[in-house]
Amino acid sequence: MSNTGVLVDIENDADAILQVCSYDRRGLDPVVVWSSPHEMHPVRRSLQKPFVKPPIAHLGMLGRLPAEIMLIVLGALDIRSLFRFRQVNRLARVHSAGSRDYRLAAKHGLEALRGLLRAELAHLFTIQDLYQSLVTDQCAACGSFGGFLFLPTAERTCAGCLQSSSRFRVIPPSTFAELTQVSPARLRDLVGQGLRTVPRIKSAATGTSPHPPEYLISEERARQSLLAVGALTEDAVRNLAAPRDEENHRFLAAIAHPYYDSKKASVERGVSCKGCLLRCTDPIGRDRDRAFSNAAFLTHVTQCVEAQDLWTQNEGDESKLWQDEYLKDSSISQALQTDSVLLKLQAGSQEAGFLAALFPLPKTPTLVIIKNGELKEYIASGVSKTDFLTRVGRALPGSTSIPAAASAAAAAAVQSSHETAATAARSPTASAAVESSSSSSSSSSAPPQDRAELVKAAMARREREKQEALRKRKEAEEARRKAAEESTDETTKPQAAGRPRDEVQKAAEARKKRQQEELEARRRVLKQIEDDRAERRSREELRKREREAAAALAEGAGGEADATGADISLAPHSALASRATKNSEECALQVRLFDGSNIRTRFPSSNTLRTDVRKWVEDSRTDDGGPFTFRSLFPSRLIDETEEDKTLQDLGLTPSSTLVLVRVDKFSDAYDDSNAGILSRIIGAIVHFFTMVLTFFTTIFSSPPPAPEASQPSPQGASRQERGQRDNGRVQGFRNPNDSQRDQQLYNGNSLNFEPRNDGDDNTQ
Repeated sequence: MSNTGVLVDIENDADAILQVCSYDRRGLDPVVVWSSPHEMHPVRRSLQKPFVKPPIAHLGMLGRLPAEIMLIVLGALDIRSLFRFRQVNRLARVHSAGSRDYRLAAKHGLEALRGLLRAELAHLFTIQDLYQSLVTDQCAACGSFGGFLFLPTAERTCAGCLQSSSRFRVIPPSTFAELTQVSPARLRDLVGQGLRTVPRIKSAATGTSPHPPEYLISEERARQSLLAVGALTEDAVRNLAAPRDEENHRFLAAIAHPYYDSKKASVERGVSCKGCLLRCTDPIGRDRDRAFSNAAFLTHVTQCVEAQDLWTQNEGDESKLWQDEYLKDSSISQALQTDSVLLKLQAGSQEAGFLAALFPLPKTPTLVIIKNGELKEYIASGVSKTDFLTRVGRALPGSTSIPAAASAAAAAAVQSSHETAATAARSPTASAAVESSSSSSSSSSAPPQDRAELVKAAMARREREKQEALRKRKEAEEARRKAAEESTDETTKPQAAGRPRDEVQKAAEARKKRQQEELEARRRVLKQIEDDRAERRSREELRKREREAAAALAEGAGGEADATGADISLAPHSALASRATKNSEECALQVRLFDGSNIRTRFPSSNTLRTDVRKWVEDSRTDDGGPFTFRSLFPSRLIDETEEDKTLQDLGLTPSSTLVLVRVDKFSDAYDDSNAGILSRIIGAIVHFFTMVLTFFTTIFSSPPPAPEASQPSPQGASRQERGQRDNGRVQGFRNPNDSQRDQQLYNGNSLNFEPRNDGDDNTQ
């Protein structure tokens, strides 16, 4: 390619040159690992932004870090760890989305991000690595534009290097181990598991790969790892250098990757040169697959002879002649400026397509003059200046002609040049000139005047057909309307021939019955709507009560939690009893601490509260500490210490539950003798001996208790006495704190008698 000396105005004609001389070749995109766009849209939206609902949980000690340090920490995490951090809570999603590198990678490099996750390579790279590949446009092997990402190394590559360069050669681990005489276990330790292939790959060279290898490794990377430890022999080097056919394996390890221009804030996927495509003779040549960035392509055009020829042919001398000389002639220029709106459209553009749908454009440039929806003149290329000026001058004063299908007055001068010009209009007269990308010719298949007459005749025929179809449609609608009216008259009025009176009465009764049924149906619908509204209000009231109850339990955490929780009814027993425990392998637990904060995690459903959950709470809690028991919110009940040895499945906590810590007021470390010495043990033994002697003599000389009176004590007094006896016990550590609720007397509401509490009522408090 050499410079032809053709002047190409790159600075002013950049967009037009890209449109005329380049094309997007995306043929290899479906060959590499590819995801459907409709599958990627919800994923992209979820990754770019956190949840709309503001976060309420915190991140513990990690949340105390400044925002700048938090971003540095998250930027150092590998992609898999970062995604696990995002799953902690909503605040973690907010912090992860706060990084600019993450937002751009999730927006523009989502295909590569998803490819790394699906290939099980996300633990090898960070978001910063993916961002660097996104803002780099050069192939790592040849330096040209790379439109693909090589997943095993996260490097950019072009289509040619992907298919031929040894740097991007991949091989199954078993084959590499066989060629190098290295055991698969040692190879896995040195190189790793490798890339997990995604089935459903088609190669342009080998067709469908029905049974791709499960894992692939980068041959170059594996070779370097073996060289570093001295495990690569001469025979292994010779075996690896032997030619092998593995092209379809390369496509399994690559994915289309756009280039993000950070200066222009634009995304490019690479363009190819039409001139190089016309020049190349090999259907699978490197010139055909070569891609450029926009800036690199504009530089390439100055050296590509074929691209310059395309641009020269596209500019069109006749189009410029019309614009610079014919339309500026003094005989018509004044009329064009005062009585018309002059528009110039790009040949092949969407606007030119709209015009071609009304007026065929077999050749360009073409001038179309329309006034008040009528075609006044149609001038194609190849006319002389005299003929051009005469026909335009005759059309501008306002002569009548055949109506056209255009509904609005417009004037368009349509050219393939990238320039656009418009002049303010004072009348609905219009003109248009069109030039295509092909070179214009002065000859045509028919004279210009005959071609204009043919266009007018075609437009007139189309208009007549349209009017005829409209007339037939109106007649059909009128006939259907009259038939419907006659049918209505026959059902409501007796005919003059003497229709029986009882038939008329039956018809009236039937009509009345239908009206009554319609009225009843309307009433039923309205009643159903009111019932639905009442049901929604009741559900909203129930949810409100549940929220208030949960808030009350949170405020009363500690010693007051038992008393408060016993008086608050979260929901009717019938509603809570319907909650069935689901068989789930995991249990999602949320534990509310004494300070009102929450901690969350997941346990297998076979774990227990005592051995697993209690230990996790002790390690994760951030409140002031202290002994505790568990209370379940839904249904609200206190979990006894004897139940803590049951599994989470047996306790009905699966698949998810919320537990509230209840503070234990009185406790003693009965077995905590870590600080006890020999002296304290001796003193304890002496005190124990004298206590036994004192107890023995007190028992012998004590008088028996007085006999109870015959009168029946009140239930309130008996209850107080019983509680007093229990409170005066010598060993309070062996008393169950729930014993006071088991024998409590309740008023049954029907008589003066009291009855014991049912055993099942404990679960409803």
